[in-house]
Amino acid sequence: MMRTDYIKGTSLKLIQSDQIYKMTSDTYHLANFIKIRKHDRVLEVGCNHGVIIMVASLNTDQECLGIDINQNALELAKQNVILNEIKNVRFEWLDFKHIRQNNFDLVVCNPPYYKHQNKDDDQAKLDVSLSLEDLAKQAFVVLKDKGRCSIILAAERMGEAIQIFANQRFALKRMQMIHHSLHHPASSVCMEFNKLGNVHCKVEAPIVNVEV
Repeated sequence: MMRTDYIKGTSLKLIQSDQIYKMTSDTYHLANFIKIRKHDRVLEVGCNHGVIIMVASLNTDQECLGIDINQNALELAKQNVILNEIKNVRFEWLDFKHIRQNNFDLVVCNPPYYKHQNKDDDQAKLDVSLSLEDLAKQAFVVLKDKGRCSIILAAERMGEAIQIFANQRFALKRMQMIHHSLHHPASSVCMEFNKLGNVHCKVEAPIVNVEV
């Protein structure tokens, strides 16, 4: 079943399908967390229905690229770009590890949350096809010097992510904790890493999770 929604905080329409993972509060928070400069070339890894890459495209005059290994998700993302008459976004059916371009200013990704335990577990929530190590290593390849990589991750994996990205010569530059309520520990965190950057991190005001 297909339905059309709006992306909160924008005028963008979004076609969603019961067959594809729908927009969640994590998608919304990451889309709001990323900082896009006028001439940024943006790559979204695992773009699904295209929410984040469409939001990013509104603030840059450069071409933005969304990639996914789910062909059905890509077809839906293409429909959303057409629906919103966006001209500077294209999509490719492509594994991130196979990209050899090195001219991106920002890589953005909502990576799998949990370590792979069982081959029958939900792959969209597990690091089966793209581990954090894979993400950090390949982000270093495709980004320009001082380029950024922005992700959202379960808060419990924050320390692991910082160490993994540091091993690939990234510095944590910005972060924002997300809570179910002000009385709960953080459930997830948005992080922006800088390729070959200096160690200096800005901690944004925390936010309380909302349904979108």
